[in-house]
Amino acid sequence: MNMIFKLVKKEAILNYNISTIIWSICAIGMYFIPNYPSYIGMFYILLAMMMIFQLGQGANDIIYSVLLPVRKVDTVSARFLYCALLEVGILIVSLVACFIRRSGGYPVNMAGIGLNVAYYGLQLVILSIVNIVFLGNVYKNPVKVGKPFLVSSILYFVCYAICELPIWVYNAMVSNLVKEGFEPEIAATEILIDKPAIALERIGAYIKVMDSAGQIKQIPVLIAGIVIYAVTWAIVYKRACKQFQAYDI
Repeated sequence: MNMIFKLVKKEAILNYNISTIIWSICAIGMYFIPNYPSYIGMFYILLAMMMIFQLGQGANDIIYSVLLPVRKVDTVSARFLYCALLEVGILIVSLVACFIRRSGGYPVNMAGIGLNVAYYGLQLVILSIVNIVFLGNVYKNPVKVGKPFLVSSILYFVCYAICELPIWVYNAMVSNLVKEGFEPEIAATEILIDKPAIALERIGAYIKVMDSAGQIKQIPVLIAGIVIYAVTWAIVYKRACKQFQAYDI
């Protein structure tokens, strides 16, 4: 375990370079832009993860790491822990942006979901899916990261659209009723009357709310996201270890 911590330290020293710093700043900065998709910020962390593998290729990091008196799987463990720290770290830092937005009177995010409990749960689900595709395949050939990253990038935006679709539908229906003369508050209630429980607009209303009472009801989404994220990491890690053990350096 002590060796893995030393390897994680090596990852941090070698990989927290100017590109990782820039992408981290971009990820955090996106949360402060009014009426901007909340999911876009985390995509920059995926860029940072890709650059870690890409720059490591140029520095012959894999050959250097396996020549150390460590097991091959230890290098995978260290890289995975570092990537997890990047993902979870940015989400934790985004809580500061959440506090600033709420205390600063930022307008409701009309571009989609705001920084609420449901967002964090859904964001963890999206990261889980992307990690399966990227980290779950990158160790098949860790010196060629382009294809796994391209596929995972496309998948990230597909998942982003799916998660935002209920809110887009809900906002569109509210806007249409407002144009017909309804007050916004009445319109928001009207579209949920006599609707099926699984209607997109009902789901959108559930994950969109920003008040305390509404966010308490979103806690199951957050719990589901945390469980899926943790289970996915375990599965992807075991898969990556097997791939790297079979990889002929």
